[in-house]
Amino acid sequence: MKDIKTYTLQRIILPDGDFGEQEELFYQEKEFYGDMGGEMVRGKLCSFGTWMNLFAAEKWYQHCDLGNLYLRVSGRGRCRLDIQGHTLSVIHGGMTETIVSMACDMIEGNSFLIPLPDVSDLEGISLRLFYKGDEFPLEDAAWCTDVAPQRSHRMAVVCCTYKRERYVTKNIKKFQAMMAAHPQLKEKMHLFVADNGKSLPEDLADEYVDILPNLNAGGAGGFGRGLMAANDRGYTRCIFMDDDVELCAESFLRTLALTEYFKEEYKDAFVNGAMMSLFDRDICSESITVRNAFWLKPYHDHVSVKDLYGTLKVLNVSEDIYKKTFVSSSWWFACFSLDLYKGEYPIPCFIRGDDCEWSWRRLGVRHISLNGICVWHTPFDFNTRRMVDHYFLPRNMFLVHCSYNPDFKNEWFGYVNGLFKHFMSTYNYVSAELLLSALREILKGWQTFTESPTELMGRLNAICRKAETKKCTSIRKLENARDIGSGGKSVGKKGIVVDWFPSENVFRDKKKVEAYNLVTRKIDIRRPDRLRQEWQDDEYDMLILRIHQVFDDLRTNLREGLPKLTNRDFWDGYLELAPKVRPDREDKAADRQEIALEEGVELMVALEDAILLLDGEEPVAGQLQVAMQEAVRHQVVLSLEHYYAENWQEAQERKEAEPEEPDLALRLPVTGFGEAACGMAFLLEEADAEMLSQLKKDDTEFLYGLLRFQRERGAEPGHEDFLRKCLAEAAERYGDFKNVIVVDVNGLS
Repeated sequence: MKDIKTYTLQRIILPDGDFGEQEELFYQEKEFYGDMGGEMVRGKLCSFGTWMNLFAAEKWYQHCDLGNLYLRVSGRGRCRLDIQGHTLSVIHGGMTETIVSMACDMIEGNSFLIPLPDVSDLEGISLRLFYKGDEFPLEDAAWCTDVAPQRSHRMAVVCCTYKRERYVTKNIKKFQAMMAAHPQLKEKMHLFVADNGKSLPEDLADEYVDILPNLNAGGAGGFGRGLMAANDRGYTRCIFMDDDVELCAESFLRTLALTEYFKEEYKDAFVNGAMMSLFDRDICSESITVRNAFWLKPYHDHVSVKDLYGTLKVLNVSEDIYKKTFVSSSWWFACFSLDLYKGEYPIPCFIRGDDCEWSWRRLGVRHISLNGICVWHTPFDFNTRRMVDHYFLPRNMFLVHCSYNPDFKNEWFGYVNGLFKHFMSTYNYVSAELLLSALREILKGWQTFTESPTELMGRLNAICRKAETKKCTSIRKLENARDIGSGGKSVGKKGIVVDWFPSENVFRDKKKVEAYNLVTRKIDIRRPDRLRQEWQDDEYDMLILRIHQVFDDLRTNLREGLPKLTNRDFWDGYLELAPKVRPDREDKAADRQEIALEEGVELMVALEDAILLLDGEEPVAGQLQVAMQEAVRHQVVLSLEHYYAENWQEAQERKEAEPEEPDLALRLPVTGFGEAACGMAFLLEEADAEMLSQLKKDDTEFLYGLLRFQRERGAEPGHEDFLRKCLAEAAERYGDFKNVIVVDVNGLS
């Protein structure tokens, strides 16, 4: 046996310090009286038929080219070694048979091989030790084969983080320790950490780890940045992994071994690590994920793997799911072949749905999960993330389904209709505003995903800050809220509810409801607002009607736009890695060159400024026009000042280099003609001082009031002409602002 060359498939491991209290996931031990080499002795029986150490023989043989299987062991002392086979039975649980049993005296420093019979039809095999005394006899053990790997991979591990130093630093050190213990992997495995918060110290990097400072473009941006590095360095496989996880570094070694033994038909298969609960560590929250109408669900949901039955159950995945539904690997730990995605990158959706789209882009490719390849992650239960769930989810999944699912139209409309109705019934007007923003963005087509992530988050954070919240510091109040649950309970005139899908019944006839987030300890204070609800209802109806009308065009637009969002050139620009292309200033044919300013004039903002200038006075025509003239001038100056503040140095250098430069024109875009014109009519014809004072209290209410008025009456040409005159006057007045101003009003009405 000593002359047989073997290759490790899966080591048998013991828990490190992070899992010292979860030894049942690694081994299970008990006092035992039994036979050891013909002698009945009292000792300890230690079984490794566990989540972390069971060898999934049937799955390995199904997907991999393996030769003969061996158990390689080393240790010291006398013991009995049993190799057991396991099968799953819904009646009897995990059924076990002993397939090899032998007594042995192990000599320290020596290892030996135990050949196994054919175990390809067994769902799992495991090692069991019976030993006498208190000293554990096993030093090392591994399941091995006598066949070399079919292929050789270089595996990049990509982790995206945003200011979670506590988690990511620990995982970096674990990876470094693993690599130091396996120096033969130096050229085969490397960790790239995309640091979206630009907060990690540089000295964390070494020969095994790169720290990549990155624009905060969410998880999609971080993983995209790491994928760029992996492609540039010639890696053949890649693991995407969350930052806020705990892990056993053995998962990396097992994933590499599995992929190098894949049969030809599975060479590009995904390997999906299971998500274990960080709080109830024996619970497997998710493994493989399948489509559930508009969103996703776990194939196996919250299974305890403390016993053999649970482990075998999670391993059991029906072969026909790839024909019946959409399967995906989630990016808490997902390994994929870079040959499968040559030159392709994720969708720039910031967060939510990027991993789903990545898998669906290669529908039909097998997704393989094994026990012991996993991370421990905070479960998603009871953690309501308003921006993620109520903006990114509906917006992003519209793109995903448009691209791959021909039958999702009714599912999507049913989902958003139910969501919006729930927001209205639970006074959740901030979430409703996020959803309305998502619908407006959907109508822009694929180009909505090109928005600067910095500007996007600024816009969404501004909406979220409108929520009335407070921090709960009392654990007793949180326990009360937990015990009440989502069903709610009346407390005098107040209601208390958990914000995880609260019951609508709680909010009826309540002037105030406190919705508790049990994870963040924040209380969302909600109050009924009939006028705000009416205007949000109106805008929702308009947006949904518009999406219905152009649905087929939107689907075509998004499908055609997807390749434009997932190539390297786009991502270089999106993450601001490529140098910015400056407007061409070498056009000698033109006497005057034009530059389009990024920031223009928003006439709706000017109208709101004019209302503030009126300061409660009745908006008669003359006063409103004077206020609008001043507000428009102010908006023009703001845009010019912003441009010159950002480009002053460049302009000075250009002036010194090219004193004969032709005149430069700034093209200043203008938006909101129709809305502002309607707003003026609304104020002049319907509003009195009291109504104006009321509208000024809430910019959102004012905006929805104007939208309603615009829908009912439309804009008057006279008001639009007046606004154009205001802009022309502002351009003429500030024409000496170093350059000529061209106001771009063509086609805007």
